Amino acid sequence: MFELQEALERVSYLTGKFPQEEFQVIRQNFEEAKPYLYAALDKAMVEAEELDENYNLHFYALFFLAEFKDTEAFEKIITLLHLPQDLLDDLIGDLSTSGLDQILYNTFNGDVELLKKTVCNRQINEYVRNSVLHVLGQLYLDGTLEKQDWIDFLKKLADAEDEEFSTWLAGMICECHLVELLPQLRYLFDEDLVDPSVYGDYDSCVDRMFSYEGEEQAIFEKQLSADSLKTWAMFEQEKTGSNKNLAMKDLQKLFGQQEQKTEKKVKVGRNAPCPCGSGKKYKYCCLIF
Repeated sequence: MFELQEALERVSYLTGKFPQEEFQVIRQNFEEAKPYLYAALDKAMVEAEELDENYNLHFYALFFLAEFKDTEAFEKIITLLHLPQDLLDDLIGDLSTSGLDQILYNTFNGDVELLKKTVCNRQINEYVRNSVLHVLGQLYLDGTLEKQDWIDFLKKLADAEDEEFSTWLAGMICECHLVELLPQLRYLFDEDLVDPSVYGDYDSCVDRMFSYEGEEQAIFEKQLSADSLKTWAMFEQEKTGSNKNLAMKDLQKLFGQQEQKTEKKVKVGRNAPCPCGSGKKYKYCCLIF
């Protein structure tokens, strides 16, 4: 087993192999590791444009800080989310669509107004804003956020007519069972601001509002562990039976049937969309195979 300093050094850069032992060392020495995790976030923000594309300690830091519910990191994480969209995408990749809400929820320091300001900031990536909206919705369902305060805020968002955001807003109104906002929901559908492929038509969306599944209402899984990263495509997965990971050449056969032999092979950048069509960055997907 390594010492903490060695473990941190070994996970500072992406290798493709899940760092199980290193993570365990960090976990067992979390209080001592915290300053290094904070420093990793600072480094990512300060050096964003020049940061080595393989540097990854800031990414792991987000998960460890959430796992240990470190509320002191909350404002620093929010500051990170205010970076220009292209830079933020390079730094956190698919986290903006999977897991960011859990990270924010578990590090939340009680500053509801900061969350609201982040949601209302249209300069921020819409997926990030949606993750923050999820956190606010969960705080409401937890009883942390008062009902009238939440209703007033959602009304404000509905009045803004943000087309990229209205579908998620409609979903949130239904998830929180806010019948008081049926007029706003009707308006969003009447103005064609809601994508019907997500929640169906107005009637289907309303049906969701009156659907209660289970005693505990949860918009997302509240608990988060850094070990959840093990199944991410950025790491090599075990190849067993019929579930073997497809090699790059196999993916090309599936998604690139019309490749012309006469064309020059185009080099894919590490931060470019993966050519397999997964929607993930190349460095977090097929580059590892």
